[in-house]
Amino acid sequence: MDFLKVFYAFTLSLFLFAVPAYAGCDAKACTDKVENILVFNNDNVHVLMDNTAADRSNLNCTMAQNGSIHLPNANIGAVDRMYSALLSALMADKEITVRIQDGSNPCTVSYVRAIQG
Repeated sequence: MDFLKVFYAFTLSLFLFAVPAYAGCDAKACTDKVENILVFNNDNVHVLMDNTAADRSNLNCTMAQNGSIHLPNANIGAVDRMYSALLSALMADKEITVRIQDGSNPCTVSYVRAIQG
């Protein structure tokens, strides 16, 4: 595994130890725990957030049939860093904020945000 990826994952996991206790969605973002990450062999990555805590009907996007949100299907470094942050949140069982691209179908991640608080 690339040293930079390990460094990003480790650094992001440090910020996840004290994430605020708010869980919910507005039109543009959800703050919640990551429940599941599905990585497919065609480079698609789907993220399932904790279904019990947040009302995703507020999001300004079309949910995938399985209720997942998708990482952009692009081979760029930002997607790797978003994946690392989401994986760190999953492993630490902490909440993370996921910003959605307005009007995307299916709901696609614009950026993720880990907040130390």
